[in-house]
Amino acid sequence: MADAKRVLIVDDDTAVLRIMREALQNFLHWEVDTSPSPEYGFELALKKYYDLMIFDFSMPLIDGTLLFLLISKVYEN
Repeated sequence: MADAKRVLIVDDDTAVLRIMREALQNFLHWEVDTSPSPEYGFELALKKYYDLMIFDFSMPLIDGTLLFLLISKVYEN
């Protein structure tokens, strides 16, 4: 699976995380990391390279917009 994409999904709804993970892994054979915590999602983004990041924009404390801004300071693209 040399062409497998790596995806990070951050959402406080664990049911959504499970459904999205299963769909991307089973149908597209992508590597998927998930986190219900924006703080842990940020740590994952610092440790690994992701081809795609999907964030819930309505989360407590750190919402998807703020998480995107924080990560965009680290990622060059």
